Amino acid sequence: MVLFRIAALGLAVLLALGAPAFAEEGNVDEGREVFKFRCWNCHMSPEGTLPEFPEETTTPGPTMVGVIGRTAGTVDGYDYSDAMKASGVVWTEGTLTSWLTEPRAFIPFNGMPFIGLKRPGEMEDVIAYLLATGQP
Repeated sequence: MVLFRIAALGLAVLLALGAPAFAEEGNVDEGREVFKFRCWNCHMSPEGTLPEFPEETTTPGPTMVGVIGRTAGTVDGYDYSDAMKASGVVWTEGTLTSWLTEPRAFIPFNGMPFIGLKRPGEMEDVIAYLLATGQP
């Protein structure tokens, strides 16, 4: 029993140290720029626009409009992988942090050709941008 408590405490400490970087740590303007160069080629922005494209342009990935609070794999009209549809993930700051860090590890076989945001601050900035723009 004591070993179980020690293991549980150790896990709690590890989880706290690896806690998601929340939006207050990010910069909305920088996040918009990261989104523009890393995400807009596949996803409609949270503002519902694509840079330098006509309004009727579609994207190969689902829209990011209203992503916070949405269940993964649920945008109508988009053909998600079975892994994404079955994940049950609800997009929050924490799940986005995990996703943006290592998408293939977070939802294996998700079908998205994206390796994650690796530069310091990018993830926090993108999450700040997603939270600040067009979210319910």
